[in-house]
Amino acid sequence: MDGLHSIAHGQTMTMNTNQEMQTVKSACGGVLQDPVQYPSAMFNGARVYFCNAACLNAFLGAPEAFMAGEIEHPLEDESANS
Repeated sequence: MDGLHSIAHGQTMTMNTNQEMQTVKSACGGVLQDPVQYPSAMFNGARVYFCNAACLNAFLGAPEAFMAGEIEHPLEDESANS
């Protein structure tokens, strides 16, 4: 899992408002088309996108640690299994 979560730091990208859909890299290292369809949050003044709600929840629990790659990329939202 190191490859997925270790590249999170520094992967925030901005969207060009002149384009209808844009491909950006998520905070988790994945590639997202039309990022407005994915969960997002602000981090250090920039919007970051997440591949799913589980990643967003992991980020919200410890934003600095998540972005530094210190938190393992969750495979699914554990709260959905409760």
